[in-house]
Amino acid sequence: MYGILWCRALQPRTAQLPRPRANRGPNVGTFSMWYARDRRYILLETIDAWAECLNTSTVDGMIRLELFVTSNLQLKKVKDRSEMVVKVYGERMSEPSRAVIIFCKVNGIEFEEIEIDVLKNQNYSPEYKEINPMNQIPAIVDGDLKLFESHAILIYLSCAFPQVASHWYPSDVYKRAKIHSVLDWHHSFLRRGAAGFVFNSLLAPLSGIRSYPQVIIQAEEILLRSLSKLEHTWLKDGPFLAGNSQPSIADLILACEIMQLELLSEKDHDRILGPYMKVLQWVEDTKSATAPHFDEVHELLFESQKRFREQRATKSRKTQVKSKM
Repeated sequence: MYGILWCRALQPRTAQLPRPRANRGPNVGTFSMWYARDRRYILLETIDAWAECLNTSTVDGMIRLELFVTSNLQLKKVKDRSEMVVKVYGERMSEPSRAVIIFCKVNGIEFEEIEIDVLKNQNYSPEYKEINPMNQIPAIVDGDLKLFESHAILIYLSCAFPQVASHWYPSDVYKRAKIHSVLDWHHSFLRRGAAGFVFNSLLAPLSGIRSYPQVIIQAEEILLRSLSKLEHTWLKDGPFLAGNSQPSIADLILACEIMQLELLSEKDHDRILGPYMKVLQWVEDTKSATAPHFDEVHELLFESQKRFREQRATKSRKTQVKSKM
C-alpha cells in the first residue's frame, strides 16, 4: 500500500507528526509517532504496520516521506519494549554465543544473560529444551518469541531494534544477499574446520574424550582452505567481508569463530593463522569496531588460553624429565 507522510523533523528515533495532508493513493492512516531504522523503515503506529521509506524530500519546510507498507506488526510488543528484556541463553566459551552477546552490548540492546553450562549438560534440561529442542546454544527469548541458531538471532535483533546501525544488516537487498552468502558459507566450511580442529586436537583430549588423528587432519585441511577463502575471496574488495566498509553481522560471528583458535598453542596458532595477513587485520578491525565489548566478552577465552598453555607446558616438561631418566 502506497501513501504520503509529512513531518516537521527527521530524528534518529522519533518525530512528532502534524495532521497528514496532501495524501496520494490510499490513506495510510493518522500518525502520532514513528520509529525509524536509519531513516528507511518506519512504524506506523495507528495501523500497526511497518512501512519502507521509498523517498524523502523537503517541501515548504516540511519533510515529505513516500511510504510503502510492507508488513504487519504486533504493535503491543513495540509499545511494551521498554518493559521487555531479551533473554540470551549461552556461555562465553561458545563462539556464536559470544557474537550474540557482543552484538547486544554494541547496539545498546537490553538483555539478560543466562549461562547454559554445556559441560554439565544443562542444554539437555527439560526447561532449556522448551526453548531450543535442538539442545544447542545460543538461544534467545524475546516476549513470546523463542529463537535459536545464531545467524537467525542476529538477523532478528538487527530488524527488531530500531537503534541498531544499518551496516550490521543493511536494507539494501544486494548487500543482504551477500551477507547471507557469507553466513551460509560459514556453517558449511569455516565452522566445520575451526570448531572441529579445536575440539578434536585440544578440548577432547583435555576432557578425556578420545580423538582420532585422521579427524584432526581433516578438520585442519578444511580450516586452512577456509582461511584461504577468507583471505582471497571474502576480503579481497574491502576491509570487511563481502567488500563492505563497515562490519556486518557476518563479520562479527566469523571473527568470533576465528578467535577460538586463540586456545591453541602459540606455535599452532602462528602456524595456522600466520600466512593470512588480511584475516589477522580484519579480526583486529572487527575488534576495534566493537570495542570495548569484544575483548570484554572474550575474557573467559583468554583465561582459558592461559590455563591450557600452562597445562601443555607442564606436560611437556614432565615428558622431557621422563625421557632423561
